[in-house]
Amino acid sequence: MPFDWRGLLRADVRRLPGRLWRRLSLSVRPDARGTFALPDGLRFECPLDTGLARALTVGVFEPAEQAFVRQTLRPGDLVLDVGANYGLFTLLAARRVGPAGRVYAFEPSARERAGLLKNIAANGLTNVTVLEQAVADRPGLAQLAVARDGGLNALARNAHPEQAVTHWQPVSVTTLDDFVAGAGLPRVDFLKIDVEGAEALVLRGAARLLAQTPAPTILCEFCDVTAAGFNSSGRQLYDLFQASGYALFQLAGAAEARLVPAPPADQYPYQNLVALRRPAV
Repeated sequence: MPFDWRGLLRADVRRLPGRLWRRLSLSVRPDARGTFALPDGLRFECPLDTGLARALTVGVFEPAEQAFVRQTLRPGDLVLDVGANYGLFTLLAARRVGPAGRVYAFEPSARERAGLLKNIAANGLTNVTVLEQAVADRPGLAQLAVARDGGLNALARNAHPEQAVTHWQPVSVTTLDDFVAGAGLPRVDFLKIDVEGAEALVLRGAARLLAQTPAPTILCEFCDVTAAGFNSSGRQLYDLFQASGYALFQLAGAAEARLVPAPPADQYPYQNLVALRRPAV
């Protein structure tokens, strides 16, 4: 039976610091999990001891990004979810693309991948392929830093105050260009990248994919703190998108998710931007 978090939590949990939230959830049950309702009749389960659960509890987890995915995807689309975690965006995408489409969800962490598979099965989705690999700029082997909060798993230790690495897991690494070619995909319509600082590595391994016509729509995380673990920054990621022929946009409005041009910034504390290829001149 899912944990009844609604009955327990009466306070505005946005005001609860992470350590207090952990004590609250773990005092109920060490492996406490919550089940949350998503749009389109989807149900999503994840551990309560995560930033994701804290945000979902008060309904503030990336509402504009969720709306954008649901508004953009069409039946039959092919989607790559790089850094799927427990699969919130995987579920949303799979429901929107329908049986004629497909979602390829990359999640190298064994712990999060088990939860991802459980969420896919619980929602009766048969159009998702889950891949155990990490994604970067070259194929090979790497060590994944598995954090207490799985949303902070990364291919490097970083300065995020909540990363709290518990162990390292050996993982296989691929590039998006190698994957697309090996899978024989005719195109990719939508690409989500959320890999805790390794976003630039993912782009560098996707040169052919970024040049395809029609170009994929990309939703990508920008965060200086996590990017620093790879000797990179949000501004370097921005410049890489521009050099690849893409324009960047912010999402305005939680419901309508309007695209507003995003000029380059000196700092990126945390932000998701949409990348669309600029028309050829």
